[in-house]
Amino acid sequence: MAVQGPGLARRVRVTLVASAALSLGGLVGVALANMQIRNMGIVGYAVLYPIAAGALARVLAADETLEATGR
Repeated sequence: MAVQGPGLARRVRVTLVASAALSLGGLVGVALANMQIRNMGIVGYAVLYPIAAGALARVLAADETLEATGR
């Protein structure tokens, strides 16, 4: 995994996987012409992914700070 560790890093991993699963699941709605299923995909890429991206930025910034201080 690209993001390793406990705490916020773990939540980032879980949120990214959930976002991807919902987004891909939403593609089934396209094939079935079912908007209810497509809405799952919209939640994946319009709600969960931005949350995960913001948390990922925090994790990477904290990691960069630790490297800069030599810890």
